[in-house]
Amino acid sequence: MYLTSPPTVLFICRDNAVCSQLAAAWLYRLSGGEIQAQTAGIEPGPVPHFVQQRVSQLKRRPVALKPVALKQVCGKTYDHIITLTDKREAPLPVHPYDEDGVVWDFALPTSAEALRQLEYELMDRLLLWLEVVRVRAA
Repeated sequence: MYLTSPPTVLFICRDNAVCSQLAAAWLYRLSGGEIQAQTAGIEPGPVPHFVQQRVSQLKRRPVALKPVALKQVCGKTYDHIITLTDKREAPLPVHPYDEDGVVWDFALPTSAEALRQLEYELMDRLLLWLEVVRVRAA
């Protein structure tokens, strides 16, 4: 699919515990591992056990997720940056290297059903985003 090194994506969210972790896992799954994703949070918090389990299922191998502070990835370059927000909270700051300004709003899941809904929404947006990226690369 890509002629050079794999493209890189940074998913940013407030706590780097749910949305960004699931987005990175779904991108890995949908791209067949061809796109490298990293996650970071403005105010990193612990990754819930159910997210650890779900990401392990999506990647088909055990994973140990650790929240990463955005300041830890500053200075690194990414081909794409996607910010994941919750409209019920204060807006997140824009990453200084985010040229496209891609921001997706989601409600944080509070139940198993809400988690499934979040995953469906992530899949839909990632599939559309992948098509746009492929068209631009062609």
